[in-house]
Amino acid sequence: MKSYKILVVDNDSGALHIINQILLKSNKKFEVLNAHSGKIALDIIKYETPDLIITDWDMPEMTGIELIEILKKDTSTSLIRLPT
Repeated sequence: MKSYKILVVDNDSGALHIINQILLKSNKKFEVLNAHSGKIALDIIKYETPDLIITDWDMPEMTGIELIEILKKDTSTSLIRLPT
């Protein structure tokens, strides 16, 4: 069974923890990566290409929308699933 890589981006540590717990308790095999900001997410994506990104919309420095716009403009990341 394929293991899917999910990147969770949220500046709220509590929200990251809850999302991680939900994903890890599911019946699917997920490798969960975490980023506390959009900038950190971009750094992670340089080395680890996730299958799915779950991002908060309202974060300091870079919003989730700005992160999505950057990823969609780059051909190497434009096909990553970003739930809407």
